[in-house]
Amino acid sequence: MIKSAIGLQIEGLTIRQNDLTILDHLSLHLEAGSLTGLIGPSGAGKTTLLRTLGLRPPSKKNKDLGIVSIIAGTEATRISGANHQSLLEILSYVPQQDLFPDYAKVGEVLEEALIFSGHDASPLSILESVNLSKDFLGKTVSQLSGGERRRLSLARALCSGPRILLLDEPTSGLDLPVAYEVMQLLRGLCDRHKLTIVVTSHLPGTLAVCDRVLV
Repeated sequence: MIKSAIGLQIEGLTIRQNDLTILDHLSLHLEAGSLTGLIGPSGAGKTTLLRTLGLRPPSKKNKDLGIVSIIAGTEATRISGANHQSLLEILSYVPQQDLFPDYAKVGEVLEEALIFSGHDASPLSILESVNLSKDFLGKTVSQLSGGERRRLSLARALCSGPRILLLDEPTSGLDLPVAYEVMQLLRGLCDRHKLTIVVTSHLPGTLAVCDRVLV
């Protein structure tokens, strides 16, 4: 069953780290059910933005400013430290580097993630959603190619049944044909399941399937 899409609204977001301003009054609307690409040079704040949305809300203690809101239909819910958990329940953040031990089996990685999240799905159904067959369930992480490992990262993120996916450089280090396959996979997930997906990249060509690309 397809769930309703959920968007994000960011208003005047300013993030500081050690007195250094990383993001300065950023405003951005992430339309529900869309695939958005963020492109820019290293140090432009792309990763900081995704981490802020996915891991920590703006903090007055850090002298951060701005408003982040969940948009569901016509209703907007502002996210703060007090209710940040409500955002984490519908959002998955996928960092550029995974932390999978090489000896771990693919099926075990997904089963542990499903148990932790409580999401009603099977490791096989999650694996198939990223276009990997059941043969991969028994493989170890060390046996996976770069593209397959990236798909495993995405599969693990899907284990919580998120409505919003944030992916930091999901095509980094991949050959262009494989990078395009990963982006087509994200396009399909967005269209079939009404997911709101944001990806960062430094390769403009890989973002051609996005609904819009922001610099």
